[in-house]
Amino acid sequence: MNEPDNIVVCPGESVGPIEFTSTVEAGTTTYEWEVDDDVDGLEIGLPANSGDEFIESFFAINDGTEPIVVTIQVTPTFSNGGVDCSPPIETFTITVNPVPDINDSLDNAICHNESYTYSPVNEEDGVVPSGVTYSWGIPDTTDSTVQGTSGTNQNEFTTGIIENDDLNVAATLTYTVTPKILATGCEGEDFTVTGIVNPEPQIDDFTETICEGDTFATITPENDTNGVVPSGTTYTWVIADDSSPNVLGGSASTAPSATIPGSELTLSDGTTSPQDLIYTVTPNTEEGCEGEDFTVTITVNPTPTMDAPPNIEVCNGEDVTIDFTTANTGGVTTYEWSAAGDSIGLNPISGVVTDSDSDITFTASNTEPLANEPKEVIITVTPIFTNDGVSCTTDQQQTFTITVNPEPQIDDFTETICEGDTFATI
Repeated sequence: MNEPDNIVVCPGESVGPIEFTSTVEAGTTTYEWEVDDDVDGLEIGLPANSGDEFIESFFAINDGTEPIVVTIQVTPTFSNGGVDCSPPIETFTITVNPVPDINDSLDNAICHNESYTYSPVNEEDGVVPSGVTYSWGIPDTTDSTVQGTSGTNQNEFTTGIIENDDLNVAATLTYTVTPKILATGCEGEDFTVTGIVNPEPQIDDFTETICEGDTFATITPENDTNGVVPSGTTYTWVIADDSSPNVLGGSASTAPSATIPGSELTLSDGTTSPQDLIYTVTPNTEEGCEGEDFTVTITVNPTPTMDAPPNIEVCNGEDVTIDFTTANTGGVTTYEWSAAGDSIGLNPISGVVTDSDSDITFTASNTEPLANEPKEVIITVTPIFTNDGVSCTTDQQQTFTITVNPEPQIDDFTETICEGDTFATI
């Protein structure tokens, strides 16, 4: 008989029918076949472990992770003229290679700028023979702004880095993955991998300027208005290293909070310039996606101060200069002033001056009426400090007096006396 060819197939492939042939044209050749005792032929789908003439067609089976090799022994019998002869016995093998049968991997949650990798493990994740590679196309997505990539003949499935930075909600990617053993060409059924790409908070910095003693506004970041703010985002924060130690009233929080509450802020005694309280804030979502830190900077303007002006005493007709000064720096100090009392030549009797304005000047006047008595006005001054468009006032006013003394304006004296008389004392 002709030597049968060895057969190598993958599970699910049709085998046969396997027919045996002979090179002898005369007579009749019959065949008996049987499976070697080492392996049960039923394991690969054979209809029986022995038979006559030929092997019926069957679909190959291999539920394991290793090739199954069945050896089949064929015994031919040649008959001619009533004489039976026994030619040599032939053997051949049928090898059924394993095929991957891998479980789906569903609802795998990752964060923005992360990846998911699926490396199936035999038994735990289905039937995973050695040498399996994976190929997949562009995944379906629930949002066009969140996209994945394809892969071909990879040793494991991986999404690669996926971005979800335009949305404040999760997007789902669905991959169809084909497992295949390249060495044998045995391709398993497709399995599905789904990835849930959760957004990461991407929040803008916050700034506010307040006056000393005021409370800064509670901060609740809003999506779109303040960046990407997924629902349920909470915050923890610390006082930054570059925050001013002269700001009192700020505090850190390690307990997650939906808001960053405002608090009343004051400045250390003697602080005369704006100071910054700086929080470094870490946002985190319910899914555990931590965003990059952002800052909250609260600038605290100092209480306005001014140097106490000295009382002024001048004579009628003298030029008077009034100069307001302050220890405040880092902004503009404005002085609101008003005068109450006698008319001393001061015009107008109220106004506003700033550090950059010229001093108040006037010529002192003490004329009729009552030109023989000092005249006096009381000046009241309120400083106002302005920085970053925020003006801060104080109830600590300064007062001082301006006294204008009269100058003598005496008529000439005349008297006529006789020689030897004494003129009157003047």
